[in-house]
Formats: sequence, structure tokens, C-alpha cells
Amino acid sequence: MTNGSLRRLGTALLVVVAVVAVACGSGSDAGSSEGSSSILLYSGRDKELVQPLIDAFTDPLMGYISDHTRSRWGRRRPYIFGGAIAVGVVFALLWQL
Repeated sequence: MTNGSLRRLGTALLVVVAVVAVACGSGSDAGSSEGSSSILLYSGRDKELVQPLIDAFTDPLMGYISDHTRSRWGRRRPYIFGGAIAVGVVFALLWQL
């Protein structure tokens, strides 16, 4: 992998981590007041409003990154594989926390 593709891969992984952080924060906010919410910890109706806004930024960004990825595995496979690993790790952590 070249230096540029490593940079794009790092950016893509950062996007995946941000999306996972938002998804994991969609549950109840333990120890906080009922009305409090932040950009990463939202629940209830806020999710219906915030999720399309997040998708409006992350979907084109990830599309651009994957379209410009040049690896020996192709344009999409590294992200599919990385996403599968991330989902597996998050699923395992759901039962540990």
C-alpha cells in the first residue's frame, strides 16, 4: 500500500469508529438527566432527526474514499472486511459492558 492509500484507509477507519460511537450512544444515558443529550449520545426522537444528518455527511465521504482506494483487494473489499471486524468486536462488547 502506498502512503496515500494508507492515509485514506486511516480516514475511512476514523469514519467507521465515529459511526460506531454514534450507534453505541443511541441507548439510554446512564447517570444523566432525562433531557440531556450530546452529538454522540442521543436517544428517542433525536435519533430520527440526527441520523439522516450524519448519513448525509458520512455516506458521500465514504463513497469518495472507497472510489479512490487502490489496493490489491479492490476498492470495496478492505472496507467490507474492516466493517465486518468492527461489527464483530462491537457485538462482543455489547455483552461485556
